[in-house]
Amino acid sequence: MRFTRPLSLLAIACALLMAGVQSQASRDDYREAANSSGFVQIDEVLWKAERRRLKVHARGRWSGAFDSRERVRIFNAGTGEQLGSRRVELEDDGRWEMQARLRPEAVPCRVRVVAGSDSAEQDVANAPADCVGGNTPPNQPPLANAGVDQVLSLADGAATVSVSLDGSASSDADGSILAYQWSGTPNPADVVRPQLNLGEGEYLFSLVVVDNDGASSVADSVAVSVRRAVVGGDISINSTSANGSAGDPLVEQPFINNGDYALLAANDLGMHCADLDYRVMSILPPFNVVHAQVVQRGRNGNAPQIMDDSNIEVVYSAISNPNDPALANLPDMDGFKTTFWADPDGDGRSVGYDTYAPLYFGLLQPGDIAQQDVGLPVPESILLRDCLQGYLDGVEGPEGPRANCGLAQQAMPGIENPYVANEPQLFDRYDHSINFFNELLGGVGLGGIIEGTNWFAADGVPIMPVDDQGRRNAYPLMRVQARSKSNGEILATTDVVLPVAAEADCQNCHAPVVDCADTAQTTGYDLQCNGLAVTRTAFNVMTLDGDDNGHTAPGDTALELLSNVAKVNILRLHDAKHGTELDANQPIQCATCHYTPALDLAQIGPTDSPATEQTSHITMSRAMHGHHGELLDDNGERLFPDMPSPVGRSQSVAQQVLGETCYQCHPGKRTQCLRGAMAKGGVVCQDCHGDSRHVGNDFSENMGEHGSWPTAANLNKRVPWAVEPGCQSCHTGDAMNSLAGQVDVPVAADGIRLLQAYTLEAGLDAAGNPDGTESVAFLIPDNKRFAENETLYRLSKGHGGLACEGCHGSTHAIFPNPIPDSNDNIASIQLQGHSGTISECSTCHEGSLGLTLQGPHGMHPVADSNWNRNHEDLAEDNPNACRSCHGRNGEGTVLSKTATDRQMICDSDEGDWCNAEDQLIQVAAGTQVTCTACHENEL
Repeated sequence: MRFTRPLSLLAIACALLMAGVQSQASRDDYREAANSSGFVQIDEVLWKAERRRLKVHARGRWSGAFDSRERVRIFNAGTGEQLGSRRVELEDDGRWEMQARLRPEAVPCRVRVVAGSDSAEQDVANAPADCVGGNTPPNQPPLANAGVDQVLSLADGAATVSVSLDGSASSDADGSILAYQWSGTPNPADVVRPQLNLGEGEYLFSLVVVDNDGASSVADSVAVSVRRAVVGGDISINSTSANGSAGDPLVEQPFINNGDYALLAANDLGMHCADLDYRVMSILPPFNVVHAQVVQRGRNGNAPQIMDDSNIEVVYSAISNPNDPALANLPDMDGFKTTFWADPDGDGRSVGYDTYAPLYFGLLQPGDIAQQDVGLPVPESILLRDCLQGYLDGVEGPEGPRANCGLAQQAMPGIENPYVANEPQLFDRYDHSINFFNELLGGVGLGGIIEGTNWFAADGVPIMPVDDQGRRNAYPLMRVQARSKSNGEILATTDVVLPVAAEADCQNCHAPVVDCADTAQTTGYDLQCNGLAVTRTAFNVMTLDGDDNGHTAPGDTALELLSNVAKVNILRLHDAKHGTELDANQPIQCATCHYTPALDLAQIGPTDSPATEQTSHITMSRAMHGHHGELLDDNGERLFPDMPSPVGRSQSVAQQVLGETCYQCHPGKRTQCLRGAMAKGGVVCQDCHGDSRHVGNDFSENMGEHGSWPTAANLNKRVPWAVEPGCQSCHTGDAMNSLAGQVDVPVAADGIRLLQAYTLEAGLDAAGNPDGTESVAFLIPDNKRFAENETLYRLSKGHGGLACEGCHGSTHAIFPNPIPDSNDNIASIQLQGHSGTISECSTCHEGSLGLTLQGPHGMHPVADSNWNRNHEDLAEDNPNACRSCHGRNGEGTVLSKTATDRQMICDSDEGDWCNAEDQLIQVAAGTQVTCTACHENEL
């Protein structure tokens, strides 16, 4: 036996090097030849029936071939139908191959290959006897879409309401819709959008569509519920903020959508807070904000358009949800709502005016908030500061800015006749753009002019968390409607929540323990008080029975009396510790000294005036979050304990710590302002914002002790209401590119989302040196797929200029609320037929949108038969686009979950859910769609 000597490593390296040189030379020869002449030669076209693949083996050269600048296309030579298109990768000798998935009945007898300006034809080997030569491919049946379910209300005294059904989202992947066939009782007209007049009752209508080849779809149905629009019994409605009790039943406005418009609306914060009683002190006024956008739906191939106030106006009125889950536990509050408009001393000035006039620098007049149900005046932000400059410089009287700042006041629908009237109130403004602290924060990159907001704005709706029956409900509903300015016709309707709570439990520390126990027994509320704030510092403590001098706290109900006992004790504790005289000067507004952007309607920052002293005091956030976050209990432990890490944290532990921290002041234990999708996923306040001491570690630390604003400000630290976590801080990318595993932050079980929005870093002083404190650093990823495009989520816009909140829900209340009948879910159900993020293209678009990845966040159209059937080529050309949501191996991820029950079409019998090609399958909501569900895995 002969043995050969093994090649040395050097010889192997030389051989490989020479092969590379020869390969490059060969490739260069082809590049040169391609610049002078081109050709295409087909070696073989083979139909592989077992895999349903048409394989083409060919060779050629053409301009741009080696740079993949030119696609190779395959056509049925007999019919001209394009079977595939690809940028192929050439081997060194110009060979390439390509394949296309085909239905057996669509296999061609002969193909034509086109590359550059050259082409070639060849018969298909193994083609079936009935291969397609000059015949058109088999017709695909259309898909019917009968629109979203509707719940409508009858107007007062009306027997019927006008209803518009809408089949415009029906589609045909290979043709057009020829006919719409509706059925039901009464029988609708066979048109795209039939109109009906329906009386009170429940209705079900079905739609079958017929395409231009005569094929009929499977029927799709839509449910319509029409109910009497009268408040009574166990329905909770809030039409007025005045004290009293409901009179005659209130009439709700009818629910009408004409099918040509969609109205998206949202509260800006997910929860506003207000005090019920303003006679002692207050933190926040009755003040709610709603933004709305009116979209003219895309018809006949035209794109949807956001409408302005040229021809449209938007109004709001009170509405109810008969299935409101809060109705099961609405305690009687004896009709008490607020003392904001009360004038207890008869001097012609309401408590609300006495409390909030200092924050208006002399611009607020007693008559501005003398009438009940009228909110605080709000300037048009885009006019600031020009409208204030002369007044602030002392060269102009108050009437100048009052006229020039565009002050507007929103009112409650009950203003004409509280508890009886429900008169729609106009959104006072349309904002093409807004000013968000442009001068105050612009210098440090936190504020600016927000262009293209394009929303109708109702700023300062004075709604309170007590309904017209005198019961607490923190989630009152308003019916928002778009109307034609020319004739008053209602174009679109959506019901949205104006959440508001008055649940600051200051009494937990600032009221005597025995008083809390007595009130808990009286009201049935779970009040757990420690009394620490009334025992550690000596002062004349107020109790339910009064103080040592015989003075008593005001209060119209047991809860309000206990709340005011705590408020009096807060003022007296402040006086005892800081030498102030707050108790003697009731009512007190805390922001008079402790600046907060939340009440800086003029957007000019900490200011001193005859009634304010903000520049030399810490902010409200530092006074509340920072001070309480650093306090210790009697055992030397933090009074506000740190929230445990999300990893391994039980829901019961999270709720316990929330009750001892955020829910001491924020709503709360009873209201649950943190709700929606993130709350369902176990996310709590601290996962996004940090612990209380982190939140309070803001720019005002040295203001007062070491100077005043702005010289003493430390802008290395956060600015409340401006430096906040973003969606992108946890949603740092997709399945292909995210920060998961790249930063020291816990990762969700899906492997994509982060469970904490920040990392902890050393706090820095004004010179940039560590100061011994901790600060949160919010994560900002490179992948901006889910990033805000403004400083805050509530200011950001997305797909087509729509406000992010309009599609995803309000801050702190992202769609959906896990409670099915919750008021939060109503808007999305009305808009698209199911709760959750507005993801149905038919909300704003008509028909199929084609093969595109231009949807929100780079999505493809959902619930679109054209996409379902024909996305193969686009997917093969953009595999990473598929992987970004469906997983690196097409295994499915949280990003590919179905938002509702879906009907899909099998590509073959090789899918996990498929027994036959073109089989219609039902996919349940929440299913992670995989590539193998309907066909072979191409990823």
